[in-house]
Amino acid sequence: MVLGRGGRAYLADEEGIRPLAVGQVLGAAGNAVVLLSCDDLAVCAVELRPLGGGGPTELSPVEGPEDFGFETASSTDGKLVLQRYGNEAIAEELAFFAADGRRLGSLEGATGAFVGTIRWLPGDLGLVAPLGDRAEWVHQRDGEWVTERLPALDGLPVELALVIQQ
Repeated sequence: MVLGRGGRAYLADEEGIRPLAVGQVLGAAGNAVVLLSCDDLAVCAVELRPLGGGGPTELSPVEGPEDFGFETASSTDGKLVLQRYGNEAIAEELAFFAADGRRLGSLEGATGAFVGTIRWLPGDLGLVAPLGDRAEWVHQRDGEWVTERLPALDGLPVELALVIQQ
């Protein structure tokens, strides 16, 4: 289990609790933790840090961390989506990453209406995102990330659509 307390990340397992890294815990993905971390020169970034040790992989630089909020969701195979929110709590970008931190693309502009938690669908089916009172399908088409309305889910409360799991 990964814990966040006092600006640090800790790993708790059968051996006890031990420090992992300095930073704000945003989530977990596979065998790594996602952190908002700043170095001694106040240069900040969202990082993917392996739980077993080793250096971090920078996912996204962050200028003015107080101006942004972040939320993450990971798939069962370790893929990660990072939602970045602006000052008005509106998602400005969805960035997609492989389990090793390699960027798989992003979706900007069309994300402004996404407010809330995004969930991964099984396999390579993409994600389900809340868009107002309905669910939207976020997936890749011809190598680009796109959103599509899901007519099959019309009339279904978006909260129910977000519990889809493998």
